[in-house]
Amino acid sequence: MTISTNMAGRGVDILLGGRVEDDTVKQARRQEMEDGGLAAEYADTFMSFRRGGQERAAPPLPLSDQERREKAEEVRALGGLFILGTERHESRRIDNQLRGRAGRQGDPGESRFYVSLEDHLWKIFNAKMLENPVLRAWPTTEEVRDKFISGMILKTQERIENHYFEARKHVLEYDDILNTQRETIYAKRRGILLGEDCGTEIHDGVAGFIAEACDRHWQVTDDGDTVYDHEGLYEELNNLFPLVDYASLSELKEIEPGEHLRSFCVEKAEEAYREKRERYGDEMMGQLERHVMLRAVNDQWMDHLQMIEYIREGISLRSYGQVDPLVAYKRETFDLFQNTLGKIRDQAVRLTFQAELRVEPAAPQAPPPAMMQVEDGPMEPSGPAALAPEASAVALAEPVNLDGIDWKRVGRNDLCPCGSGKKFKACHYPILRQQGII
Repeated sequence: MTISTNMAGRGVDILLGGRVEDDTVKQARRQEMEDGGLAAEYADTFMSFRRGGQERAAPPLPLSDQERREKAEEVRALGGLFILGTERHESRRIDNQLRGRAGRQGDPGESRFYVSLEDHLWKIFNAKMLENPVLRAWPTTEEVRDKFISGMILKTQERIENHYFEARKHVLEYDDILNTQRETIYAKRRGILLGEDCGTEIHDGVAGFIAEACDRHWQVTDDGDTVYDHEGLYEELNNLFPLVDYASLSELKEIEPGEHLRSFCVEKAEEAYREKRERYGDEMMGQLERHVMLRAVNDQWMDHLQMIEYIREGISLRSYGQVDPLVAYKRETFDLFQNTLGKIRDQAVRLTFQAELRVEPAAPQAPPPAMMQVEDGPMEPSGPAALAPEASAVALAEPVNLDGIDWKRVGRNDLCPCGSGKKFKACHYPILRQQGII
């Protein structure tokens, strides 16, 4: 007896008469005979731990080829291999594979399937099957042998196969939508890795970011009046770039909201961007722009894939509201992708302004050792050590001439012109701000 699953038809064919003894089995039997354990292993019964320790029949011994041929003739005389099916599978292909186990190698065989009319497949995909007048009048204890039953089963299987085909087709359509977005992101990422210039894109992103920021700060008061929040805009732009170094809040409030305010803020941001490029140079700034753009693409694309997964899990519920899930998926993923592109732009713009590059000075090369001749007597100091302590102190304490310096042009992260070696924001910047000079 062979119990088949839905993997019927895969693997080794069932040979009439039983399995053949091969060299491995012969060697094992010979070893068992020598050890005297063959009778113990192949007793009439043995304990099966899979059945909770109950006894079950011992497995049959492998046959030699001659023994198998003799038993195969006996099986052929009885009609060959008989396939007994206790249910019909969802796919006709599996049923045909199970039928094909009989009659292999030119041997005779037969197959027969018994199916309950209360099977869950008929209840789900053919609920009106039992309403057939013939079936309703048929005695419940008798077997139904009419051909129309086989026809109804085949139609039900076709309906099931079409259902799963449509499901797989929708999966492909969903993946095609995401694949289009994936190609766009990967093309952008590939261009960055190959050294593509990102300066123009970030420069345009600055204007777009500030324009959206200016439009976001309209507010409606409790009285229903529409007012503009200049302070909120000033704070948001200061978080993007040091607007405080280029304009004060009072100057910003004097400009009417609208196109003039957007142009003013964009002009100040471009000025800060231009100064940063002049400070680091085109080459270093280009590397910074590519780095921040690549990081923004990676971060936002990972968040985008997570959001796509959330949408995909619940999109099928839209069908209850008479909405095609595929159409809703296309619309929502398109809006989400446009939002992701905007987040990539915003993150790249923020990182470009906020990132600071630390240029390491080149390590000075040690001078080659000089040949020295040591003579008797005390050595006279030379070089910097020859200076007297008083002279060294005077040389270090010599003040730097600060006249004629345009303090407004000094960046907060630049070295202070006073020569202290500190950054401007940690040296003269607070004093000059308090005096109102900058």
